[in-house]
Amino acid sequence: MGEEPVVHIAAAPAYIETYPRVYYRGSYVYYVDGRWYYPTRHGWVYYREEPRALVSYRVEFDRTRVHHHHQPHHHHSYRATTRRPSAEPRVEHRPQRVEHARPRRSP
Repeated sequence: MGEEPVVHIAAAPAYIETYPRVYYRGSYVYYVDGRWYYPTRHGWVYYREEPRALVSYRVEFDRTRVHHHHQPHHHHSYRATTRRPSAEPRVEHRPQRVEHARPRRSP
């Protein structure tokens, strides 16, 4: 049996650790933009043709990735809420300035 056709690449895709991975034939393979990458002794490679065993995993990853596209909308709301607490301390400082102004009136 010959080895499965793979393509050698100079370096792994950026942030490959953040992509979905599957334990396959003794090592982890990473699913990045429609290709399966994995490290070898001679560097990183990806499968020229998708192994049948990994098709079902890819289908699952594509399904879950669709859900991830909805997340950026939530992140915008989180940023809006984080701005509010940072604005609150400024409101607290204003009364303090008024308190400092009171002693000036008493003499």
